[in-house]
Amino acid sequence: MAAAEPKKRRKFDIYFKEKVLEYAAEHSGERAAKHFSIDPKRIRYWKKQKMDLAAANKRRARLPGGGRKKVSTELDTKLSDWIHSMRDNHNRVSRQIIRNKAVEIYPTVSDGGEQFLASRGWLQKFLNRNGFASRRCTVAQKDPDLTGTVKLWSDAGIKSEP
Repeated sequence: MAAAEPKKRRKFDIYFKEKVLEYAAEHSGERAAKHFSIDPKRIRYWKKQKMDLAAANKRRARLPGGGRKKVSTELDTKLSDWIHSMRDNHNRVSRQIIRNKAVEIYPTVSDGGEQFLASRGWLQKFLNRNGFASRRCTVAQKDPDLTGTVKLWSDAGIKSEP
């Protein structure tokens, strides 16, 4: 006997949720569940959220405040300020440097409850949250000092073409 495949998770925008709730108000939650092929528990849950759904943006799927919480808001602000100060001083700030600094700052702002690794995924989301471009060159390269090279050429008798 083959194992039954789990149901695929579906994503519903707020407009659809309100449409289902209207149908459920006219008929019943069970009937709406059958009509829209949704679990009745979803409809009961959406009924509890009805006021929040009415106030939210209709194109979103999740209400504000949903989803995973940040590791630490204080870590975000300290690290963001540190990156701005480094860039203001024209210092190079790579992704690896940011990750190392985050691991360094974390013990000072956490309660020590969980381990923090500053993964690449965490870093990408941090950069997006704080409006940092991940591939933009933010530090201008210094012009090379060519005086020594020109002196070597002149000593060797090499002439540059005009």
